[in-house]
Amino acid sequence: MREIRTVLVCASIYFTSCNTADQELHFKSPTQLDSSVHQTIKTRFKLSSLDPAPSHWGGLKPAYPISSAFSLLYEDCREPKWVNQGMITGCSKVVIKKDTSYVLIGTRDELQQVYAPITDKQEALSYASIYFDYFPITTYSFFKKTYIYKRSTMISSADSLENYFIVYLYDKKVFGCGPHPYYSVAIKVFRDGSVQELQKSEAFRNPEADDLCVD
Repeated sequence: MREIRTVLVCASIYFTSCNTADQELHFKSPTQLDSSVHQTIKTRFKLSSLDPAPSHWGGLKPAYPISSAFSLLYEDCREPKWVNQGMITGCSKVVIKKDTSYVLIGTRDELQQVYAPITDKQEALSYASIYFDYFPITTYSFFKKTYIYKRSTMISSADSLENYFIVYLYDKKVFGCGPHPYYSVAIKVFRDGSVQELQKSEAFRNPEADDLCVD
């Protein structure tokens, strides 16, 4: 299918090398919320933690100052897809600073309202990673020889088509008992911020984690 075809273009702004083995995916560093206001924000929005945004959120536009948040109050979790799957109840959220105000993003719809339209490939990668709580693999050094593979290795990337982007990210089974495989995911991101997961399949796993149980 054309939509889930892998395309690696050496001229892309994402990669540092045209040699596949040496390619790395880079994001512009996100602007972090000032740590001096973290406690005030946590109190205002009833958050249990406020952490630096991961580097792969750096493609979002507008580039508002941003932090990753977590709420232990299950009754405040309005987005089922962002609810924590482990023993600790609660959910992930996002806090941004828009002009002079702090804004809590607690649902996918709110994320779309803030960041649509999606205008380029790097923004599509960042947006999809938050939307689904997935992550990119940014370097081939991530893939260890001791891992067991079900498909060829591929770092995360994005293709730009006429009205949408195709984004390639990863997910991992974290909780429960092993094995704990990584999954390769293909996602369609429309320019209006709507998304569609096209394909998700097991890609590889670390056999050393097969006997591990995580709550």
